[in-house]
Amino acid sequence: MAVTLCSHELDIDDDGAIFPKEERIISLFVEEITKKAVYEAFEAHQHDFPGFYILAYHRCYPDAEF
Repeated sequence: MAVTLCSHELDIDDDGAIFPKEERIISLFVEEITKKAVYEAFEAHQHDFPGFYILAYHRCYPDAEF
C-alpha cells in the first residue's frame, strides 16, 4: 500500500495558494485495504515521520520510499 504523507508545516506560493511544505510517498504492508489498517500500519512508523499526516493511500505507487 502506498501512502502519501504531508507535513503540517505549510508554504505559500507566489499566487497566494497554501500547500504542505513537504510531501512524501511511502509504502506500508497492510493485511486489508481499509483506512483503519493503513492508520494502524502507519503507527509503527510514525516516529520516522514527525510532523506528517496521512493525506491519501493507494494500492500501488512506483516511487514509494520503502
